[in-house]
Amino acid sequence: MIEVYDNIFDFNYSNYVWDFVKNSKYSLGWLNDDVPEHASYVMLHSLFNPEEVDRLGIIEQLRKSDARSHISDKKEIKTVVNLAIPGQTFFEHTHHNNWQGDGIRNSPSVCLYYPNLEWRRQWGGETMFYTNSNQDIERAVEYKPNRLVFFTGEHSHAVRPPTAHAPFFRFTISMFFTPV
Repeated sequence: MIEVYDNIFDFNYSNYVWDFVKNSKYSLGWLNDDVPEHASYVMLHSLFNPEEVDRLGIIEQLRKSDARSHISDKKEIKTVVNLAIPGQTFFEHTHHNNWQGDGIRNSPSVCLYYPNLEWRRQWGGETMFYTNSNQDIERAVEYKPNRLVFFTGEHSHAVRPPTAHAPFFRFTISMFFTPV
């Protein structure tokens, strides 16, 4: 399942989110997967604590949006902003059987939000979803401002990095949900 929603939030809220992610504190060290050979490919990220998630207000906004059915019977367990820069390497990965929420292994529902207010097609940044065999691209979801993508945690995916012509970073808010 891959569901895409465009123009999910109103103009004022999407501007608020953009300012929020630009001013978040970023750390180096998030890995795209658990493969030891990939350990040198570290990413920038900002892991939001519950207070930051509340201040951002994105869960409440989702509950009022056209995408509300995806979270109606779920709770948010993690929210992180990933920052991609030109030239980075991203590996395909899943969130199946490697997620520990509340001490048990499960496969979360994943929600990606693209907060950049401006993004051009020629700057890249698509989210690539792969077939079950991981041999082919099933779907490429173009990075568009104010776009929301829901998918299941076992769906293999990766980011196409921004091109060298992108004038700023590609931000994505990743939210993980499990059943209540």
